[in-house]
Amino acid sequence: MTVGIIGLGVMGFEAAKCLLKNSHIVYGYDPVSQAAERAGKVGVNICQTPAEIASLAEVVLLIVPGPEECRQVIFGEEGIVARPSPGLLIGNMSTVDPASNQKLAEEL
Repeated sequence: MTVGIIGLGVMGFEAAKCLLKNSHIVYGYDPVSQAAERAGKVGVNICQTPAEIASLAEVVLLIVPGPEECRQVIFGEEGIVARPSPGLLIGNMSTVDPASNQKLAEEL
């Protein structure tokens, strides 16, 4: 499976390592260059935008700080909706309340 991870901080980094260990192809994006570089060193294919990840992955996991960051990586300039692969699945593992997730889902 090809998985994209947006947010390569502590949780995203560990998720990426686990996926790589289980032979998945992993693409990653983080606006913090140090987080992206660290993930790249363990085998994550680093992308420049969320849209790039969305065009390459079957599943994209969001692991970002909150609802506004989720909205930005989905709907912002060069966000996921700019170039989704056919049948793309999005999983939100971010710290957001259920109502925010429901609203994002409805807008997709």
